[in-house]
Amino acid sequence: MELDFIVNTDETNHEELLVKQIKNAKEVCIAVAFLKYSGLTEIGKTISNALKKGTKFTVIAGQNFALTEPKALRFFFDLFKKTDSEIRLANFDNSETFHPKLYLFKNGNQVSIITGSANLTSGGLVSNYETSMFCACNETDDIWKKTKSYYDVELIGNSEKLTLLSLSRYERYFTEFKPIIDKSRTKPKWFTKTEEFNYKLLLKHLNEYDKSRREIQFKNQITNYKNALKVLNKMLSNNSLTKSEFKPLLDELVGGNPDHKYWTSGGLHRGKNGRLGGKGVYDGWKDFIRLVKFVKENQNKSIAEIFDGGKIILSKINGAGINYFTEILMTIDPNRFANMNRNPLTVLRTDGGVKLKATTTSYNGEDYEYYCELVKEIVLKLELKNMIEVDSFFNNIYWKNKDKK
Repeated sequence: MELDFIVNTDETNHEELLVKQIKNAKEVCIAVAFLKYSGLTEIGKTISNALKKGTKFTVIAGQNFALTEPKALRFFFDLFKKTDSEIRLANFDNSETFHPKLYLFKNGNQVSIITGSANLTSGGLVSNYETSMFCACNETDDIWKKTKSYYDVELIGNSEKLTLLSLSRYERYFTEFKPIIDKSRTKPKWFTKTEEFNYKLLLKHLNEYDKSRREIQFKNQITNYKNALKVLNKMLSNNSLTKSEFKPLLDELVGGNPDHKYWTSGGLHRGKNGRLGGKGVYDGWKDFIRLVKFVKENQNKSIAEIFDGGKIILSKINGAGINYFTEILMTIDPNRFANMNRNPLTVLRTDGGVKLKATTTSYNGEDYEYYCELVKEIVLKLELKNMIEVDSFFNNIYWKNKDKK
């Protein structure tokens, strides 16, 4: 038994292997989800020549999604006339999809199998990223018996021989469905921008970001967030903490003024006292501590669960927005939770072209978990340290863009 792994490269491809196997076969069985005329540009000549030598072909094509082309069906229909070869259509069932890519070859006792991802199209046989396994064996081997039995029973049994009537029926379906297929392939307006997010622009910003300055900023940020964690732990350690004792601790996090604070999100200090005589974060100190405790006690849960549960508590703290919450999260675990405010969202949406919700208040747990996964991917791709460093990087881009405007 011979086994080989098949891919499409500049040196070899599925088409070359198929041509070779067809030339050496007396019987060929094919079942593919998508059959296109483009796949017959070279292989069609080989099939035609093999027919003249007496090779028998059975070809089954799928109808799902109208991706099989009537022109390719008609090619086989006309080619197989007055022969014992046949072209078949898989039965069309909306609840199931016909999706095999199976090629069988037989020459006496010598048989071979190709199965994987390659459809009978030019992309599948030559240009796409496709992978298949090739197996050459004897017809007495179990692998052949099982494969050929599946083809004869399951695939032949759930298909019908192509006739002029069934071809006409499929052509109508193809014609009606083609505009939908064409529209679905149209590149959306935002797609080009998303392609640009292939880190080219972010890498450009990173290369323009003075390395020594970046390292100093990151070192300072790490120190700030370590101090912030000490503040949060101090809040939790005192079960009898009073409002007057809470206020200076909060000031260490958000600053008595914008120039002195451990957390980086802007405007946090404005929510401390409330507005127009209303209540602020100082007044919600008990719920603030409860939020910190909730995050600490639920770190083993999913990001989505923590975010949704924490938002309920956050809603009771006047003056505290999502940026307060995500600062707490990133302080407690900067390898898992990303800070979320206007700055990183703007950078990801404009420079990254990522389709993200623009306002933090509209985020639910699933949204935030996706956001954290995305930022984590950027951390790894750009070889940054953690969420703290990428947050500093986003802030740098945001203000650089702001200055340009």
